Amino acid sequence: MVGEIKQNVMHYPDGRTKSKLYRVGGSLHGVWSRWHYNGQLSFQGNYVNGRPDGMHYSWFEDGVKSHQILYDNGSSRDETQWYSNGNKRRERVGSSKIEWHSNSQIKSKFPHTMNGAWSWYKDGQVEAETYCKNLDPECNNISNVKLNLQEEVDACGGYPIEVRTTRYYENGKKAFESNSDGNQAWDEGEKKLY
Repeated sequence: MVGEIKQNVMHYPDGRTKSKLYRVGGSLHGVWSRWHYNGQLSFQGNYVNGRPDGMHYSWFEDGVKSHQILYDNGSSRDETQWYSNGNKRRERVGSSKIEWHSNSQIKSKFPHTMNGAWSWYKDGQVEAETYCKNLDPECNNISNVKLNLQEEVDACGGYPIEVRTTRYYENGKKAFESNSDGNQAWDEGEKKLY
């Protein structure tokens, strides 16, 4: 990048530093830092030629880390978010994503893309699982897979897909399973209902 490096500093009304960044030719280039009013760092990340690059961090006002995301030439890669109590909230590594409740119990686990195994949890136990194969990557209506398989097929253009959904009782036993062969259900004593 050619040009003069210009530093921009913004202040709160009382003179405390609010943010500091660098530009070259109008594009962000270098470390951008922001501070909470109490002086605690709130954000820090590097930019190259106007694109985020490297690790970016955010913090709550009390200094507890709230978010970090790894960028590679403007594209986000791995990402982690935390609750204000310091427990993990969400993590995306490669193609998978995991979410937790604030008490650290797992909430959901699924691939970053629509295809693969999706799992929902209640009280730390698997409550439901959905496996998807050959779904249209342009279709963003994945929430219907868990709720209604036909709606998902219709919403994604009727592609030849494979979707298998399994729901579980609190004791961990299968309650319901739906796939291309039809539906099956069991009572809590594992007696097949249909």
